[in-house]
Amino acid sequence: MIEAYNISGSLQNIVDSIPFLAPEFTLVAGFLIAILLDLFVKKPEKPVFFTALITFVVGIGLSVCQFSQIGEDGVFLFADMVQLTPKGVLFKILILLGAICSLIFFNSDKRITAHSKGVNDFYSILIAAVLAMLVLVSASNLLIVFIAIEMLSLSSYLMVSYTAEQGRQMEAGMKYMLFGVTASAIMLYGISFIYGFSGSLNLRECV
Repeated sequence: MIEAYNISGSLQNIVDSIPFLAPEFTLVAGFLIAILLDLFVKKPEKPVFFTALITFVVGIGLSVCQFSQIGEDGVFLFADMVQLTPKGVLFKILILLGAICSLIFFNSDKRITAHSKGVNDFYSILIAAVLAMLVLVSASNLLIVFIAIEMLSLSSYLMVSYTAEQGRQMEAGMKYMLFGVTASAIMLYGISFIYGFSGSLNLRECV
C-alpha cells in the first residue's frame, strides 16, 4: 500500500506540474508544426518562419503569465527536478526575445535563405535550441542539466555546420562537435563523482 501510495503521489505531482511548463510545450508544438509544414506545404519558407515567430511570441506571453502563478518563492516541479522561480521566468523571457531577434536576423541572411538545403530545417533546429535553453534555466537536477546541455549542443552543431560547403568550414564544424563530445564525457564523469560523494543529483542537496 505504501509503494502504491508513493507511485500515485508521484504521478499526481507530474500531472500537477505539466501546466507550469506551458512555454516549453508551446515550443514542442511549434517544432512539430514547422516540420509538418516543411513536409506537406509546397512553399513552406514563410509559413515555417511565421510559425517559429508565433511560437516564440506565445512563449513570451505564457512566461509572463507565470509570474502570478509561482509567487515570490517559486515552485518545484516533477519531483524537485525542475524549479520555476521569478528570476528563471525572467531569463526565459530574455531567451525568447533573443530568439526572435535571431530569427529575424537569420531570415535576412542570404547565405542561409539561399542555401540549397533551404531554411526550414534551420528554423526547426533553432526552436529546438531555444527549448533546450528554457529547460536548462529551470533545471534543478544534474540529470536534467545534462540532457538540456546535450540537446543544446546537438542543435548548435547542426546550426554551425548548416551552410558549410568548403573544406575548412566542414573541418571547423567537425572539430567543434568533437570538442563538445569530449566536454560532455568529462561533464558526465564529474556528475558521477558528485553523485558518489553526495548520493543525490539534486542541485540543492549536492552543493
